[in-house]
Amino acid sequence: AGARSLADMPMRRVALVRQSAGASHLGSTASGIGVRFTKAGNGSCRIVSIAPGGPASQTQQLRVNDYIHELNGQKVYPMNVSDVVQLILGKHGTVLTLSVSDREEIFPYTQHQQQQQQPQQQQRQQGPNLLSPDDLTKTAGGR
Repeated sequence: AGARSLADMPMRRVALVRQSAGASHLGSTASGIGVRFTKAGNGSCRIVSIAPGGPASQTQQLRVNDYIHELNGQKVYPMNVSDVVQLILGKHGTVLTLSVSDREEIFPYTQHQQQQQQPQQQQRQQGPNLLSPDDLTKTAGGR
């Protein structure tokens, strides 16, 4: 199976109204959607938990282990976590639209991720640098 594009994915569009979770630990009045996530290997964001009573929980449109691919039409692949958080947080009562799927997809890898994988692949092809018992004897001056 080859790499899949966004057009091939069973994508869902979910619109959630941002709500305040009470006292903000971020020291701001920004509101969110009640999810915690981690960046996945392909740059999408995997939902790891949903806050009880938050917008995501109330609508039941998002599930733990869903993958967020876009926020308000912006792809999350090239973004770091803090940039994604800034897109999720916003003014209380405003709508955030997410494009999500139930699986992590291979596509699209960022150029940075491809560059990180190349040295690992080369290292696997070359194999580890191990000495044989004969090499140890030779280097110890035994033969």
